[in-house]
Amino acid sequence: MLLLAMPFVVLEDESFLFTDPKDKNNQFKLINEEGKLIKAWGKFGLGPDEFGGLFTIDYQPPYLAVLDASKQRAHIFIKLGHYEFKKIGEILTWEAQGQLKIYKKKYFILWLYC
Repeated sequence: MLLLAMPFVVLEDESFLFTDPKDKNNQFKLINEEGKLIKAWGKFGLGPDEFGGLFTIDYQPPYLAVLDASKQRAHIFIKLGHYEFKKIGEILTWEAQGQLKIYKKKYFILWLYC
């Protein structure tokens, strides 16, 4: 199977979680190894549980972090169950347009493009 190059992470069961910058709903999408959609969630908007432009993503069990460039935030989630994530915080990321990495489950590193 060939996927369009975009930020993605591989979960423990070898499913793929990614953000699709071309998706008008601005959702997370989860697919299995065969490319079948397992779950999609998220909504475009300015509200507290909505996203403005999901881009780069990182996952270090049990934490998931995603950069939302339009809202200038990194959203932090914790994995609760098989395919369930709960938002536990966010970090202000002015001017962030690069990569996001979780380091030792508590440090978040941003690489900025110059």
